[in-house]
Amino acid sequence: MQTIGITGGIGSGKSVISHLLRLMNTLVYDSDFEAKRLYETDTELAGKMKMRFGEDIYYNGKNKLNRTRLAEIIFKDPHALADTNALVHPAVTRHFEEWRHEQALQGYSLVAVESAILFESPLYPLVDTVWVVTAPEEQRLKRAAKRDGVSSGAVAERIGRQMPQEEMIRRADAVISNDGSELLIPRIAGLLRQFR
Repeated sequence: MQTIGITGGIGSGKSVISHLLRLMNTLVYDSDFEAKRLYETDTELAGKMKMRFGEDIYYNGKNKLNRTRLAEIIFKDPHALADTNALVHPAVTRHFEEWRHEQALQGYSLVAVESAILFESPLYPLVDTVWVVTAPEEQRLKRAAKRDGVSSGAVAERIGRQMPQEEMIRRADAVISNDGSELLIPRIAGLLRQFR
């Protein structure tokens, strides 16, 4: 089973590339989406989150993560984000490996995984090639601010906490420029040819 890793900074267009891959009959695992789902469906993860952050990290009697409470904790405690990642990353990795195995059993020989922090996560050793999606910072700020309904200043702060785009490019096997200067469909199709 060949696995493509798709990564890039906030607002770069990772989801656009994932969407195009799906249109080209490549299954894509969205690690951010699955992480949000696993907080509420993985009882082991929920138990560990409650042990680390307290019962009120989930809404009363439900397995629905109180994201507002978690954000408050992370803002006040510099170790809380690392602790959260240390809990959720293994759960996502385990789930991805199960998902990928299921796809192999169904006859698929190629899948992709989208992850904003691929290089920093335990998913990185599981991919065969890394595609980094890039865009100028100004475009990324506008896209993410519009998508998330936040100020460009808030987006700039998040960009500042991510691996620099230049470092991602240096570590990439392929770079996809999502600034309008290249046609994305032919670029993706060309990259996929090496797997088919």
